[in-house]
Parts: sequence; structure tokens; C-alpha cells
Amino acid sequence: MFAARPIRSIIVLVCLLTISNCTTLVADINFNVAWGPQPANNATNVHYKDGNSITLSWQPGDLAKQHDVYFGTSFTDVNSATTASAEYKGSRYDANSDPRNWTIADFNFKMNTDYYWRIDETNDSNVLAQGLVWKFTTHDGRAYNPMPVNGATALSEPLQLSWTSGDWATYHRVFFGTSATTVTVASTSSSDGRYRGTVSTPCYPLSRLAELGPTPPGGSWTLQAGHTYYWRIDEVNGTTVVGGKGNVWSFTPATYVNIDDFEDYNSTNDVNVNWPDYYPVTGCSTQIAHSGRALVRDATGKYLRYTYNNSGYNPAFTLPYTEAKRPYSGGTTFTGGGVISPALTALRIDYRGSATNPANPPEGYNPLADNMYVAIEDTAGNVAVYLNPDVNAQLVTNWTSWYSSLTDINALGDPLPVNLEAISGFALGFGIRCNNYDFDGRGETDPNGVVMFDNIRLYAPTCVQCPTADLDGDCDVDINDLDIFVNYWLEGDVNWCWPEVTQPKAPILWYKFNGSDPNNLVCDYGTGDANNYTGTINAYIAQNWSIGGGRDGNNCLYLPSGAGCYVNVPVVSLGFMGDANHNTAGGGGISFSVWINADLSGPMLTDWNGLFSVWNSTVTMETLEVHCPGPFPPTDPTGPRVDFIKRSPLATASATLPESDFFGRWNHFAFTKSADEMIIYCNGVAVGDVNTTDDADVYGPLFDRNVGAFRIGTRGLNWGMWAGYIDDFQVYDYCLSAEEVAYLTSDGGYCRIIPMTSIAQKANLKGSVVPGEEIVNFQDFAVLGQQWRTEILWP
Repeated sequence: MFAARPIRSIIVLVCLLTISNCTTLVADINFNVAWGPQPANNATNVHYKDGNSITLSWQPGDLAKQHDVYFGTSFTDVNSATTASAEYKGSRYDANSDPRNWTIADFNFKMNTDYYWRIDETNDSNVLAQGLVWKFTTHDGRAYNPMPVNGATALSEPLQLSWTSGDWATYHRVFFGTSATTVTVASTSSSDGRYRGTVSTPCYPLSRLAELGPTPPGGSWTLQAGHTYYWRIDEVNGTTVVGGKGNVWSFTPATYVNIDDFEDYNSTNDVNVNWPDYYPVTGCSTQIAHSGRALVRDATGKYLRYTYNNSGYNPAFTLPYTEAKRPYSGGTTFTGGGVISPALTALRIDYRGSATNPANPPEGYNPLADNMYVAIEDTAGNVAVYLNPDVNAQLVTNWTSWYSSLTDINALGDPLPVNLEAISGFALGFGIRCNNYDFDGRGETDPNGVVMFDNIRLYAPTCVQCPTADLDGDCDVDINDLDIFVNYWLEGDVNWCWPEVTQPKAPILWYKFNGSDPNNLVCDYGTGDANNYTGTINAYIAQNWSIGGGRDGNNCLYLPSGAGCYVNVPVVSLGFMGDANHNTAGGGGISFSVWINADLSGPMLTDWNGLFSVWNSTVTMETLEVHCPGPFPPTDPTGPRVDFIKRSPLATASATLPESDFFGRWNHFAFTKSADEMIIYCNGVAVGDVNTTDDADVYGPLFDRNVGAFRIGTRGLNWGMWAGYIDDFQVYDYCLSAEEVAYLTSDGGYCRIIPMTSIAQKANLKGSVVPGEEIVNFQDFAVLGQQWRTEILWP
């Protein structure tokens, strides 16, 4: 499809006082100027994440055969540039394509920065028309497109927050509270509950608010109707908040319309007056529908006890369905009136049945013959009937909320929609409404059943979950999700093999973390008396075991959210670190092997989090430590940095890893130190090293003669904590070879399946397949196609 061509000439009719003095002037318009820029002139929020590039496109002038591209950060420089200027990026020769385009790559784009460009149209080296200078501004890196939209009012429950991720975000920190000011200044160390943790996808169900205490001062996490709440999303890459603090958005939950919660009734007689069961049934040829009603009080309040009878064989009742209706004399409104915006369309009814209700259907049973339903009637006589999708709802023994959308096409009632601003009656019933002939319900031989009802309310609808293919979290599967999907195309499991592996010698320490008691960290292998090496937990909050969640299916240690949890290894186990092999010139050899899985739900790796550290005899300084990630910014901003530091003297082996090698799955790390080299291995591949050629400080004593502390899961004494899972922590009294590291990461084999990352997993819409064969492909694309333009709204 071609863009519509703009008007390229202007004819002006200039008239004096009389018609005879009119003159026609034709403006001199150059038909050869390039037009239709993309990004559009003055466009904002332009993205450049993929390949650090931006593609410029335009519509050509009429006679142009060549297009000279100029690009830069200064309007003046771009406007005055020639082919000899730095702003000149090259020429695109006409290939009969429309529109023309040019990709600006490797330009070192910056966030929230203005850029200028110009296209000169030429023909046989002759400039036909110097182009206009166009401008765009790059994306600022923050989250955007909040759902609910900023300032939204009357939102229903349940509710979730969602947003579009900033370009460089790998994680999202969630801040939530009742004050715009406090949410604006909140940090991850806020102690009043404003910081609600970190998520890996741009969705945050508000049911999670109660997961991390404390509650707001003097309040609770139960949202109050009509109260305004504020939230903020900080986009994080590694340890950096990209683009600074996020914008503060707000929403206000609905003041729902209460049809009936039965709290205002004082007796069963009150219920019978307000919910009669003998009345003309609109749209039916009969007049009588029957139910028994009673008011019940318990510790939770009041509710309706509803007895139905759908047996036409009972001589007292002639209809095979049951109904009771609350009438509204003169009509009432279920929406509008300035109270609810947008219009109410979501109905909630709480109910509880009984296992003793009729459950055994007779021969020829019609499953709709006992179906729970709601009928809504307006003053014009229109009736809408909504069926509970659970035909066995009357058998449910726990309180259950039935949500129904009043905007559904009503196939069971009048084809005209009911007017929710002029309601004359609201009915609860069982069976097939207006049924005069079908007695094939379950109540045919045992006619009576009892169901409790409470909290009949109307809300405005909202997004309740992220659909499977809703990759950007806006509750709609659309072109934006397709764009994200493409980024993961053909990403999958990797079957990595090594040409040679060698079984290492026995470790000096081995914590398998396979127990079930987090206060009994047994050393499963150690020199001397292994019982002396049992570790202890230092915890400011409760730590945990992940039962069956280890990388080998056994248990593992879980240090939740990095909040002050780490393992103290007894000093007696560290005697080997102070011997002559380790504290003399040359530094000796030592190796650490560990399986880790970063925690994606807590405050993820916010401050040089330490995987483990060794301290000197006075416990005043680390002599060795490992950061995951290390100091930011790393040399490669696409992933976290891992640092293996020898403190005495200082030497650092660093590696910047892509997130696919670190986040959201089990990874094997090994850290080795020989007399002249320190190496970091990730999944059997050397990803960082430093030797005496690079840094003379690699040589020299590795430890003080007396080691004072060895801690797993922290950088410092009580800060820089690891957040996530740890399994099979091993220490070797020598430097492992690459072949020995390969043995450990492959569990003695020559190959290891490295699964796709959790970040790519969201595009793996078809779900799990054979391990090692998962890949984002056309099967996933088909799933996305099935959900195309599908909104998942509550209810």
C-alpha cells in the first residue's frame, strides 16, 4: 500500500476590489523534495534497542534516482552538511521500492535524546532538492502504556497492573501505595511496604500485594472503593535503573453498585418482602415461580438461604423451574449517575451449594434443567438471562464468586439489550426459564435443593490476567506482541557438548543442600570430621528450602529476595586455606563450583550481590569474593557482570554475560585460581579470566594465614546478599582444569542441555516439548494467531 501523495502545488487567487482585478498566482513548489518521514517529524519515544539501530524511511521526490542521507545530533550541522561532512551517511540508489529507507546502525544512540536527519534527492549527481531537516527523540528507557491508564477511576476487583517494558529492562521493580509523594521517593529499602518486589514480566496482580509485608501505615492491602492508589515501575537492567525512576501513575477502585448483600435485612420476612416468588414472569405464559427464602446470620455477616424445587410432579407447584425476583418499583439504575465510569458490565454473585443437593440425573436428563441463572428485566420489558457456566454449581460446597459479563450476546432472552439505567427486576433462578414441559431435572425424584447467595454486585470490567500470547501485558494480543515475539524467533534449548571431560579429584567441601531443615546445613563431604563443617543460617527474615526444586530434582537452599540471608561455614573447615600452599608467594590453587538460579520475584541483585566471600582473620575485609553481578555499568550492557576478586593484593577476573546465560534457569558457575591465573566458567565455558600478564596482582598470597569467615550468599557481613537458589556448593583444594569443569557442568557426561531462558519461554506459547528440543517456531506463531486481538477482561 502506497501513502497518499500530498498536495504539491498551491494556486492562490488574489482578488482586489472588483472581479476584473483578480490575479492567479502559482507558488513555486519543488516536486522533488523527499516527504513522508518515518519516524515522523518531532516523533517521541523512538526505540533503538535491537542492534542499537534505527531505520529511517521516506517517500521519494518525483524525479529522484538517488537519495543522500544526512544524520546527526545538531540541527545546524545536519542542515548545512555536505557529502564531505561527518553527517553524510551515504547514498541509497533507487531500486523502485516505496518507501525508501536507510538504517542508522552502531551510532551509540542515547536515551531521551534529539536526533536530526535530512534526505537530499539527486539525479545523475545533480541535487534536485535539498531535504527538510526532520527531528525525533529516542525512548527514555522507562516503562510506559500503564494499565489501568493513568488517572483511571472506578476500576473493579480483582485487578492487575500491567505496562509496556522499557527497551533495556530485564526486570521491573514495583512500588505501590496511597500517597503520590511517598511512592515517588520510595526505594527498595523502604520499610513501609511501598516497595512490592521485582517481577520478570510486565504484569503484577494486586493479589500479590499481601505477599511482602508490611502493610501501609494504618491501612491494609484490601483496596478501598473510591480511594486513589499510586504506583511506579522502575525498569532495571543488571543493577541499573534504566532512565531513572519511573513515572508515578494512579487509579481509583470502583464504588460498585450493590444489588444486594443482605446486610440491611433484619428477618426472613424482610427477605420475603424484597424477594417475592409469586409474580407474573415477563415473557412467560405462566405466572407462578416458587422458592423458599430465609435470612442467615453468621460470623461473616448475613446472606440468603435459597431453597429451589424444580419438580413438576409436586402438586403444590406446577413449574419445572424456580425463580425469585427483587423488583424495583419505577425502575432503578445499575450504572451511570456519575458514580461509575465506564458503564458497569460485570456482575458478581457469591454462592455456596451443598453436596446433598440433587446430584443424580434421571434417564434423559437435560443438564440445563437445574442450571443456576440470573434474569435482568428493564422497564421496557426487555429481559436478559445469564447462565452459570458450571451446570453443577449447586453442588459447590465452598463460597464461590460467579462473574458474568452483561455485554455477552443474550441468546436466552430478548434480543434487545436491557437498559441498565432503567431496571425493573433482578431474579435468581434454577432451571430453564419459562419452561412448561421439561421435567427432566435432577430434582424430579428428590426435588429440593439449597443454595446460599451473597454479595450481588456490579462492577466495571478490567484486565484480570495476561493472556498467553499477550507478551506486552496490555490485555490485548496485537501487533506489539507480534513484534516482541519476533525477537525470540528460533531461540530455544542448546545441546552443548565438550570434546573431552575429566573427573576432578574429591572436593574439600561439598554442601549438597538436600536436607529439609534450613537450620541444619550439613556438609555432605569434607576432609576430617564432616560434622564439624555443618553450616548455619544468618537470616533477618525466614529462609527456606526449595523442596524438589534443586537443579537435579532434589532439594536446594533458597535465600529469599536477598533480604539478609546467608550461610556461615564453620571456620574449622577453612584450615586448608591458611596452609603454605595458599598463603605463600604464588598463591597456590583453589576452585569453587556451584549451581545457581537467580530469584526473579524478589528485589533482584540490586547492589553487587555476593555469591560467596572469604574474610581475613579479623573479619574486617574480604580476601576473596564473587559478585553476581559485579559493579555496573559493565562493558556490555546486555547482561549482568560477574566478578571473581582476589583481595590480597587486588586482582579481578570479570565477565559480562547475556541474560540468557544467567537469569531464570539453573546455571553452573566455576571459579578457579592457579598460581598465575583466575578464570570464571559459566556452563562449562570460560567467560572471564585474568593472568599475570594482564595483572601482576594475580600472583601472590591468596589468603591470610588465618581465615576468619567463609560465607555463602553474601558479599559483606550483612549487605550485598544473593537472591535466589543455590545448590551443590563445592570447594576444591586445587585449580580445576577446563576438562574438569566440563565434567561438573555435564554431570560426568560430554553434553549438557542448556534450556531456553524464562525470558524466551514466554514466547514458547505451545508449552513444553521434549527437553532439549524446545524452540520458538511456527507452532508458537500459530498459538499467537489463535489469540490474535483477544482481550482477556474481567469477568
